[in-house]
Amino acid sequence: MRSTLQFLLLLGALSQVVVGCGTLATRSHKAAGVNLLQYHTFDFAEARQASDLRFFTPTNEARVKAAIRGELEKRGLRLAEPADLKVCVYLKTKTKTLDKENPSVETGSLASDLMTYYGLLYENDWGTQDIVTYQVGTLVVHAVDVKQNRKVWEGIATGVLDRNPPEKQIEARIHEAVLGMFRDFPNGLTNQSTNN
Repeated sequence: MRSTLQFLLLLGALSQVVVGCGTLATRSHKAAGVNLLQYHTFDFAEARQASDLRFFTPTNEARVKAAIRGELEKRGLRLAEPADLKVCVYLKTKTKTLDKENPSVETGSLASDLMTYYGLLYENDWGTQDIVTYQVGTLVVHAVDVKQNRKVWEGIATGVLDRNPPEKQIEARIHEAVLGMFRDFPNGLTNQSTNN
């Protein structure tokens, strides 16, 4: 049992090194039949869904929007009004519990669960509690075609929200989340340079 626990600790530590923060799952989805390269301008709009303001403070919202703007501008889009795309962003949260003595494999993958719960399992701030309550945050970004009033792209990042993270950690996780979401968003600048 002790060697198994040591192996799991080592695996968790290695997964942290290999994937950096490694505590965020990101994905994106493009609407069927949509060519994202047809869009050249964007602007931000209010999301219809309310955010959890405990975590999505005005400062964090500004950080997220700045990161999104950076990713879109790297791909050749520019901030303008009127815009081809309206970008909406919000953060929803869910309260969950973890039994540190008997952690379950929720995702079907021990490695994935270790990446998610590594900090919770070995966080000294939680003290001697066997069962801890924590928040999982899901950052959602929608890009809406203004003319068609249709969502054409969605990015999602999900991860455990730390209770009192330092500012640098917040900034790093926002960067990780937005970078992961936009990984598959096409780059119009690359396309233009190959056509010239």
